[in-house]
Amino acid sequence: MKLNPVNFIARHPDRISGLVLCVAGAFFLRASAHLPFGTLSAPEAGFFPRTLATALLLAGVIIFARAISAAPEMLDFTKRSWGVAVAIAALLLYGVLLERLGFLICTVGILFVLMKVYGGLSWKLSLLIAVPSVVATYLGFLELGVPLPAGVLAGF
Repeated sequence: MKLNPVNFIARHPDRISGLVLCVAGAFFLRASAHLPFGTLSAPEAGFFPRTLATALLLAGVIIFARAISAAPEMLDFTKRSWGVAVAIAALLLYGVLLERLGFLICTVGILFVLMKVYGGLSWKLSLLIAVPSVVATYLGFLELGVPLPAGVLAGF
């Protein structure tokens, strides 16, 4: 019996995700290859992207290798699984609205949604955690001289 590589990969979700991570890691590694790497004590522009790309590639290899000998598990899609779709949509919306609405509004919003969806926290507690932590982060970045998008709060 001849082994079809496409069927071998497609029949196991972990093989697919491992392969996707390998491709993404290789792509980002190639895309950041022209940046200077530097050293651990003096990192340059390519240090962070190349390190993350290598970690992605390594994670993909490990996931794929572990899935070679493992039987695929039946996926259990529950109501809580919709949280992944909500998080993806929220992150995409965050990227689209960040410049227009600003760091404070968008980051409070995304943190609130993630704590509510994943953490299962109450509305009140989610807001009580999100607002002060984002304001503290914003002030910390300002103190470091890192400009963040002000958005609609630019006049304040």
